[in-house]
Amino acid sequence: MQQQIFLFIAFYTVQIMNFLISEPDEIRRLRRNSIENASHYSVLDKDQYDATSTSIDPNNLVDCQGGGRKSSSSSSSSRGWRNRLYRGVSTCTGAACLHQDVIASCKLIGVILVIIAIIFFYHWWKHQSIQSNETYVNLPTSEIETQDLNQFESGFWSSRYYQYDVWHGPHRLSLLFDPETWKMPITSIENLSNELFYEIFDYLDGSEIYQAFSNLNYHFQQFLNYSSFLLKIRINSSSYKSYMNTYQQILFNNKHRIISLHLFLPLQSNEFFSSYSIDSSFNCLESLLLFKIPPSILLSLLINLTCLPRLFSLTIDTQRTLDDLTEVYRLIFLLPKLKYLKCSARRTVVFMSLPIAKKEQLTNIEYLVINHSCTFNQVSTIISYTPELYHLNLMKSYDNYFNNEILLPMDLFRLTYLSIKMCDIMLDELELFIAETGCNLKVLRIITHSHERDYLDADRWQELIEDYLLDLEEFYLKYHEKVDPEAAMSDTLPSDNFRSLFWIERQWLMDVEMNSLKIVCSIGSYRKRWYDMNSSIEISKSTRLTVWNVPDVDYRGLLKLTIGEILTITQIYHLEIFQRNICSNELIELIDKLSALDSLKIYSLGLLESIFADFYEHELHLVANKNNISKVYFVKMDDIEEVYFLIRLCPRMTYLKINLIDNVDYEIFLKDLLMKINNDCNQYLRSLCLYIPTANNDMINKLQDMINREKLLHYFTIKLEFDNIYLQWK
Repeated sequence: MQQQIFLFIAFYTVQIMNFLISEPDEIRRLRRNSIENASHYSVLDKDQYDATSTSIDPNNLVDCQGGGRKSSSSSSSSRGWRNRLYRGVSTCTGAACLHQDVIASCKLIGVILVIIAIIFFYHWWKHQSIQSNETYVNLPTSEIETQDLNQFESGFWSSRYYQYDVWHGPHRLSLLFDPETWKMPITSIENLSNELFYEIFDYLDGSEIYQAFSNLNYHFQQFLNYSSFLLKIRINSSSYKSYMNTYQQILFNNKHRIISLHLFLPLQSNEFFSSYSIDSSFNCLESLLLFKIPPSILLSLLINLTCLPRLFSLTIDTQRTLDDLTEVYRLIFLLPKLKYLKCSARRTVVFMSLPIAKKEQLTNIEYLVINHSCTFNQVSTIISYTPELYHLNLMKSYDNYFNNEILLPMDLFRLTYLSIKMCDIMLDELELFIAETGCNLKVLRIITHSHERDYLDADRWQELIEDYLLDLEEFYLKYHEKVDPEAAMSDTLPSDNFRSLFWIERQWLMDVEMNSLKIVCSIGSYRKRWYDMNSSIEISKSTRLTVWNVPDVDYRGLLKLTIGEILTITQIYHLEIFQRNICSNELIELIDKLSALDSLKIYSLGLLESIFADFYEHELHLVANKNNISKVYFVKMDDIEEVYFLIRLCPRMTYLKINLIDNVDYEIFLKDLLMKINNDCNQYLRSLCLYIPTANNDMINKLQDMINREKLLHYFTIKLEFDNIYLQWK
């Protein structure tokens, strides 16, 4: 690419130079007239010229080559470089000659500037940073080593990184060593800037910083006492015993510099809070986390927090210490500066009897995580205190089983993010919540265990989104269902759920997982998969079934029942099996039920060897004749016979990918595989990918020589991309 650009610039530079040294029309006309005059005088012989010269007024004498004026010789000599530039003819006089001189000088300067520009551009381009990871990976090893070495020879380490199509940096760090001796003084760390230490210490616990640096030297003692150096303190049960003196020193002397305080003291809470009180002296405290604090201490602590002028973030985890969170929430909503709140409890049922907020009780909370079970009525009550809310995360919500009256939530026009991780409410309630809040959601994430099939009604979701969620950018729905082994077999035709134009345009598509009798359906943003890389993508046929475990093999009807339930939800086009050593007869049965399959990915395979082998051989023949699987990925091969089985099972396969482990002789493997394909006269399989972690160019050359030597293929290409060897033939 660099060579092409350089040749392009060089070509147009030549064109510009030709233009610059070309003769202007005016100069060409003057030169032509001068030549004609010179020719007229040249026909005179010497005597005629002498006679003529005596009759010519010297003031009107034309200054031409060989003229009789004494000054003409010197004038001609002084203009020799100009005359030679215009084909060696000295024919200009007066203003015309001056004009010619100026143009010639400008052209010469222009040519020099163009040459300088080319040299500058070439050096700039040569030292341009690489613009992609792939380009860097494909650089010669020697060039990479040279680049790495150059970073240190200057005495500076320059750090840059490439992300989201943008280079960030460079960040230069002085190494403070002699480039010739490659030695660094032990005390050179002191010469690093304080700003750099601020960046590093921002990731460390304040108590650990004090332990490591407070007694190191005078420089760090001064640094740790700077008022601009703010501390993040984490205290847990184990460290509290070990570093009690350190904590005492920090908390007593540096309260005004603590920006974050996380307390994990379920056993020492009484001891800690009897010695330390979180009060107005913590005037820089912005983030507070309280884990498993006894209820009495927690409530008294929340009362004191109202005096903190910069408390923006509060995280409370009561574990199983509280059944009723009414007072906790009431005190939290009194905190004037709070922006972030996460409240967690592990009780199965949590009681809360807060009233709807009044105007004077409204808070500034913008980010709310309710990490405990609650009804949608309780959620509506809580968010009545948070009109500025833009992010709402509900861990577990369930129906209003004991209250038929639905409490309508208040308007939340700023709400753009809603996530419910354990949603056990009816879809009707969720629709009502979205409609009544007037929210402008950009992200909606729902994980439901309600076993209500309404959640898989694509038309209903489409109507909700088109009516109330016009700004929605990300949609994720996860639906859990368990198959009833006593249920009757369904004869329903495969559904077209979530495959209409509405879903395809947004690329929100369905995937299904099967784990024994459990089914999980997910609708979310489409992402490229292994079978999309070398083929056009048909989004409408991208539904994938991932099998983690098949139902109990002792009752074959369970597998058929489970697949039948899946097909009532959606059609399946891609199958991935992660069960270890799935039996070949189970694989045959799966493919038989999923007649629309286009691709198959299988982790490992166990070939059947029993008295029923003949029966399954017949089943294999029937399934092979009717399936249209074109792409197969075999992750863990133990024996080449397993590959032969997959080729027989999927005779219309056009692409095969296999992961080879290190102890496989890849030359013998490829030779045997290609011979098998040729002997079977396989007319479909024409593309092979071998994933080999140790693959390199020498391996490519050996395989190419082997194929040519054995005459296995006539027209083929073989290439290496990262750790994958791609072989294609006609």
